[in-house]
Amino acid sequence: MNELISIIIPTYNRAHIIHETLDSVLNQTYSNWECLIIDDFSDDSTLSILQKYKEKDNRFRFYIKCEKDPKGASSSRNIGLQNKRGNYVQFLDSDDLIASNKLEEQLKIVSNNKDNNIITCKWGFFSNEKDHEVYAVNPFYRNFDSPLEYLQLVGKYGGYFPLHCFLIPENIIKKAGFWSEDLSLSDDSEFIFRVIINSDKILYSKDTNVLYRINNPESLSTKKDFNKARSLILSWQKIENSYLNTFGDKESGYLNKKKQEVYKSIKHSYPGLIRKNKVFFEKQIKLDDDKF
Repeated sequence: MNELISIIIPTYNRAHIIHETLDSVLNQTYSNWECLIIDDFSDDSTLSILQKYKEKDNRFRFYIKCEKDPKGASSSRNIGLQNKRGNYVQFLDSDDLIASNKLEEQLKIVSNNKDNNIITCKWGFFSNEKDHEVYAVNPFYRNFDSPLEYLQLVGKYGGYFPLHCFLIPENIIKKAGFWSEDLSLSDDSEFIFRVIINSDKILYSKDTNVLYRINNPESLSTKKDFNKARSLILSWQKIENSYLNTFGDKESGYLNKKKQEVYKSIKHSYPGLIRKNKVFFEKQIKLDDDKF
């Protein structure tokens, strides 16, 4: 199997660490890939590093946003989708890592299952290249015969797969659509939800992994910001609408579990947002013994 895989990396001011991410791409045992790096108006030396990698290997391509382009990782990923040439898409953040056999092992799964499927793998955390840990046991390390089967397990245990766990066929991307550029937080959750519900199966590759960086002070995942907290709520309102349109289950354990996580994460910091969205959080407020 010699499918072209498009690796899409948004970046902003990552000159100090992006080389680790790009080296994890360069070290892939599978060679038929292209890597599109979209710079989000960096003002450090990120661009000079990208130029060096492009000169080292012409499979690297990078794009510099114009003034008219919206700022943010979602718009950067959309630029990547608009310019990719591959049949499969691998999203990767510019501070995370993929194992050297990631693409090869997941394509092996695809070659035996050519339906409308996405592929996951093991994952773990790292703080530097020498200090990392991959979860050996996880209830999600298995195949799922339907999206609903996977979502029901999330409703039972909570948890998630990081975005870069997934290898996604182009046809599913077309069905799911582009990233929501109006979201500044939880945009990955909202996008990958659409990918999942447009898949037939979720397949698991047991012999590879990805790593998610922790202790990064520049992480976009902080909830200590009003606009990002508001974006978090909006993302799950979108997910709920998509879920109800697809499955029609108003008492979904998945939705209840995830909305509870969102509610608990922001109720003390931004009680006004909870009050403003009291219909959305109706069940969570009723069950709360520690009112905000």
